[in-house]
Amino acid sequence: MQTIRTLDPSPTAFLNALLREYTGWTTCSSAGSASLTTGQPELLADSQRYLLAIPLRATGLTGYVGLQHRSQAGRHRFCAPILLGKDPQSARPIDLMTLAGLILHDPKIVGEVSAGARAKFLSRLQDSQESLSDALEYRRGDLKHIFTQPLSFAEAEQALLLGHPVHPTPKSHDELSRDEVRALTPEFAATFPLRWMLVHRHRLDAGGTEDLPLRQAIKDLIASDSAFPAHTLTLIENAPAHLPMPMHPWQAKYLLSQPEIKAMVANGDLIDLGEVGAPFRPTSSVRTLYAEHADYMLKFSLSVRLTNSVRVLLPKEWERGKQIHQLFATPLWQEISERFPSFRILSEPVHMALKDSQGATIRESAVLFRQNPFKGDAVSHTEVLATLCQDHPEGGCSRLTALIRRIATREGRSEAEAGLRWFDRFLKVVLAPFLQIHADYGLLFGAHQQNTVLTLQEDYPMRVYYRDCQGTGHSDSAHEVLKTYLPGIGGEAQNTVSDELGDRLYGYYLIVNNLFNVIASIAQGGSTDEASLFASLREFLLKLREEGLRDPRFVTKLLEEETLWSKGNFLTCLRDINESHEGQDQLAVYVPMANPIYAPSNTETSTPRMPEARLAKTG
Repeated sequence: MQTIRTLDPSPTAFLNALLREYTGWTTCSSAGSASLTTGQPELLADSQRYLLAIPLRATGLTGYVGLQHRSQAGRHRFCAPILLGKDPQSARPIDLMTLAGLILHDPKIVGEVSAGARAKFLSRLQDSQESLSDALEYRRGDLKHIFTQPLSFAEAEQALLLGHPVHPTPKSHDELSRDEVRALTPEFAATFPLRWMLVHRHRLDAGGTEDLPLRQAIKDLIASDSAFPAHTLTLIENAPAHLPMPMHPWQAKYLLSQPEIKAMVANGDLIDLGEVGAPFRPTSSVRTLYAEHADYMLKFSLSVRLTNSVRVLLPKEWERGKQIHQLFATPLWQEISERFPSFRILSEPVHMALKDSQGATIRESAVLFRQNPFKGDAVSHTEVLATLCQDHPEGGCSRLTALIRRIATREGRSEAEAGLRWFDRFLKVVLAPFLQIHADYGLLFGAHQQNTVLTLQEDYPMRVYYRDCQGTGHSDSAHEVLKTYLPGIGGEAQNTVSDELGDRLYGYYLIVNNLFNVIASIAQGGSTDEASLFASLREFLLKLREEGLRDPRFVTKLLEEETLWSKGNFLTCLRDINESHEGQDQLAVYVPMANPIYAPSNTETSTPRMPEARLAKTG
């Protein structure tokens, strides 16, 4: 019997991103039978017999790839190789770059695309594919440990080797050199010390909160580092008009090449202390650094584009971190904490940034101090959800599947039963607090998979941490009530959003990116089928609504609307949209997708109708 080889990670992520936004594909029998269905194939028991077909009308040819797992959650698994031909019988293998080039020249798929845009996209695709290949080769000896063994918090952060599973260029680092990628990114298990500066106080835009002043936070950060050199401490003590400021090594190198910063060094406003102290590690987010000894994780501005954004912090983002920290001191948060004892948010109460000679903030220099609870015993059994759900790059099972199999063996259950029990615990520990806090208090958290950290107990979710206050906000309808607890809420943080926008953003981050990836990961491992998982989810949501929510509108949309909104990563990458740009319309990068939770006439297994939307219409 011929062994079926799973398609490599780069073309898998590319195709998943494309199929979420382009619906002009079909499925056909590998034996050459006529097309079975358009845009929304049935879940087939022997799916390896069927090919996904992408018509390339500009050439008269078709791209084919085998369907190993068809997912209503929107994260599919494919069989190698990709084929190209007039029909399945005459098709021949091609590589990802060839397929991508043909797709970009087909206006029926991507609309009108300039030669420059095509070239930039293909360059990023090539860079992402090469970076991922390099990283997998570098970490090949770690794969067994990564996918089968307990991981520390830091190990799990640096085990996210594949990046975003629904993005055409998940590991594009085209603005970094190959040496910089190896030295600075988590997939290469990078580790390095901070670069410290002394900054004259009049050249600082910096501050903390009432209970955590800036100076205290800096003092705590340095004091926690037993490797911080005594001679550097002496230099700090001998410069009372200056404050020490940590920088990311790449950030510091970039800034020191700029004329404004060179002038600060020349006049003594900025003193470079060099890279000193114990090493930090980049987390699954390249620009956020962690060390077990430190009281804070540090999130930096990096003036490079990674996936969809140039990673430069904005003033409204550090105000959001302070706003969350201030919320902790209110009776409202005391009530939330009592209701949801397993739910935590990591606040970002301190920021630092340089000022230019005119007093304007240099955003490229910014750093945020984020609470770090992952120290001591807390470093064990705590990992980012994206790593737990990550596909095995060589076609093996995910960490989540391995975990469910351990539960089944330990408890004497079938894998299907263990998978449903794990998912039920996930719904109660992770999903329920986010939904209820949103419904009852109007608070919003951009809880995608990389911002969701789980503590596991006997392999089940026990606690959830939300991180990255950049993605926090609240709905307009809750604003007046929240103001009674925190008068300045919204304000400089600029994160009061309309109910409609909030629902769309929450629907993507919490539901499509987070929850649906969990479902896809469990189902791909073969433990439990997607139909059973979606039925369990629907039952859970119905019960949650019946038990009473102050504002059940969002949960009702999940249950009763045929479409959800998903971020269009393919289109965003192709059009070179910078998501973090202040003037960017947030909804411009969103596309409709079929809602697999929706079940007309209470038929749990019905197939949702795909919305009539084509990538070419918006490309």
